[in-house]
Amino acid sequence: MAMTFKASFIRLGFVLAIAMAVSGSSIAQRTYTTNTDFRSGNLQQVQCDSTPDQLQLNLDDCKTLSFLWVPNENGSISKVCTQTSRELGRYWVVPPDLPKLPSSGADNFGWPSRTAVCSDGSCWVANRTAGTVVKIGLLEAGQWIDRNGDGVCQTCKDANGDGVISHDEILPWGQDECVLYEVVLIDGKEAAYYPGDNPGHYDPDDFFGTSPSSLVCDANDDIWVSNSGKKRYLHVSGAKLPAAPSQITFDKVVNVAPHRPYGAVIDKYGALWSAGRDPGDVVRLDLSTLGIERIYLSHMAYGLALDNLDHLYVTGYTQSRMSQINVVTRNIGWTMKDNGLVGSRGAVCTPDNDVWVTNSGQNTVTRYDANQNLKATISVGWEPSGISVDSDGLVWVACYRDEKIQCISPITNTVIKQVNLQYTDGHYAYNNMAGSIRECIATNSGAWTIIYDSHAANTGWEKVTWNDQPGDPDDGEYPGAALTVSVQSSSDSVTFSPEQVISSGDDLELIPVGRYLKVIVRFEREEGAPSPILYDLTITPKQPVIDPDYQSFMLKQAYPGRSCEPNQKFAGFNGRVGSDVIEAVPGVLAIGPGGPMWPNYVTAAAEGKPYSLTNITLSKAVPEPEYVCTAPIGGKSVQQSGRNIRTWWPLMYELPGTKWTLTIYSKLEEAPYTPRQDVWAWQVDADLDSLKGIIKLFHQLPAGSCQVPLISSEVLYNKLLADIEEIKSSLERLGPSDPKIAEMFLDFILLVENNCVTVDCGACGAELGIRNTAENPACCKIQADAEYIAEALGVFIH
Repeated sequence: MAMTFKASFIRLGFVLAIAMAVSGSSIAQRTYTTNTDFRSGNLQQVQCDSTPDQLQLNLDDCKTLSFLWVPNENGSISKVCTQTSRELGRYWVVPPDLPKLPSSGADNFGWPSRTAVCSDGSCWVANRTAGTVVKIGLLEAGQWIDRNGDGVCQTCKDANGDGVISHDEILPWGQDECVLYEVVLIDGKEAAYYPGDNPGHYDPDDFFGTSPSSLVCDANDDIWVSNSGKKRYLHVSGAKLPAAPSQITFDKVVNVAPHRPYGAVIDKYGALWSAGRDPGDVVRLDLSTLGIERIYLSHMAYGLALDNLDHLYVTGYTQSRMSQINVVTRNIGWTMKDNGLVGSRGAVCTPDNDVWVTNSGQNTVTRYDANQNLKATISVGWEPSGISVDSDGLVWVACYRDEKIQCISPITNTVIKQVNLQYTDGHYAYNNMAGSIRECIATNSGAWTIIYDSHAANTGWEKVTWNDQPGDPDDGEYPGAALTVSVQSSSDSVTFSPEQVISSGDDLELIPVGRYLKVIVRFEREEGAPSPILYDLTITPKQPVIDPDYQSFMLKQAYPGRSCEPNQKFAGFNGRVGSDVIEAVPGVLAIGPGGPMWPNYVTAAAEGKPYSLTNITLSKAVPEPEYVCTAPIGGKSVQQSGRNIRTWWPLMYELPGTKWTLTIYSKLEEAPYTPRQDVWAWQVDADLDSLKGIIKLFHQLPAGSCQVPLISSEVLYNKLLADIEEIKSSLERLGPSDPKIAEMFLDFILLVENNCVTVDCGACGAELGIRNTAENPACCKIQADAEYIAEALGVFIH
């Protein structure tokens, strides 16, 4: 009869639920390293804009504070914020009991006039009828001397906040701790004092006396100041906090006679230019060699101004003229006469290289370009004298006979604001009144917080790693800067576990499981230290531990006889399909996937839930036989993966205990981050009944060209079946531990072994035994099954 080879096996009636810890790989690791990544978290005082794709503290919040130091005729100087137009402070720069003016016998208020503002915002003021210069520190820059040791700066402030300093808000001479030094310039009495300590060395003579009418700061913030009566310049150095007066020196003296200094500027090449009022000349003083060069003008030299084109402008006061000198060639470019230049005093240049001149005779400011063209005439207060440009490019004017100072916009050429400095009696100023400081509010701490969603409940956490600013190779940080990372977990993103500080790569075993992990990165630095930097951060969740759906079946290797269960093909959750009543059929493991998505083997498919496959694996594990046989039996162990795994496996010559494990990896559409596994296992089994089936199969199954059955002897065939039945009945009567049972198994195995026939496949003729060739090792197969069955029953046969 023709043989039909279909799948044939018996399901032994139960499903084994085995808790197997299988590691999934579907919960994604997440790295944050780009601007987009960092901005997905919460940024607090940190940013990734200044340098892309890294996190650092916010840049310092810096702004320029612009001040105007305005000398007042009443012996004081006012500090005005040009941005708010508020008077912030007023300071006495001379004592109240100066000697009377020699020419008139009138009260002497020191006649503060020339000012010089240093790069740090502090200011020097020259007192023409006192023979002194006084330095005032900028409170906003912390420039003060704690002379009474109380730790608090005692200084003039706008206590009531009205933007004007009243008389009772000014501290007496010698008590304001922002008034730093008083320097006496009198010939033979040159010295520096704390204000109030001068024993009385003052010179009230403005014409023949000391009369410091030229004052300018050099590149080191030291000053050059004139003793105009002696027609010389003195260099005063060392007057910088925290120096004591005794550390202030007069280290250079330059005689410029017959030149009588009346104002000074220093050009970008380091040369001092001095206006000489009486002779009508300008002197250039080389500050490196102290050599002088004199340039004579056709008019009085009064105000000086420098532009950015190497031009020096010199106003002529009463002579209605102005000259332009090239500071490189020292040539006079031009001298102009203009009806607008009436009583022209102070001058200043704006960044566009226009020159602005105060005209005391007409109460105006005139604006000219470098080619003598008049661009604007602006009416201002009574008898304007001083003029200066603030850090915003606005032009400020101080008037000799007017307490108000006014601000002109170079865009509109109009006065846009003014400040009334009450009870100051006017301002005899020159040109260097404006100063500024850059004030920065440092960001020394900040944080970045990210909440990572694993999309899976009860997620465990493996580690968080990051790369930050390397700085010191030993500790991974800048000196004075630190980056700290902490983590918290949550199941609902609302309530989190206690915060725990970690190091990069720490095992997070103690962090509670939860769907969410909050990571907080804190940035800290000491004042002045650079910001710590976070380049990247990676969150690594533990892959979930899941219990796969596990199905286990035992396989038989032959099913002869019409009384046996029909020969069927296994279709997973969908049962078995097909039937066969062939009397003797070799066993086959036949797996029917049910489609490309393997629906027959996926729990989600059986439950009607949408899913997708991620992988399929099939392993075949073959046990090592404990017996020695002349022909090898049992296939090799196999490991396969992918959707095209082998689904048809003949069982006839497989060793008992051989096991196939099919694992289907999938994920539900409703829970894409939770891996699912279905595990199906089939193991070759053997018992006395199945051994009878194998013998019957070998008796019916022809082999070779002669088509001789594998068991060709009828006597042997019947003897084998009878011995099996005798063993079965003896087991029921005696039990497996009885020595007689072991003897019966040994007799059976010996009978098989003695009847092994090793005839080649092509040989014909009567075969009175059991074929045992490499192609058909039937004899060894029966022996292997018998030994397996004995061991399974607990029968000791060795």
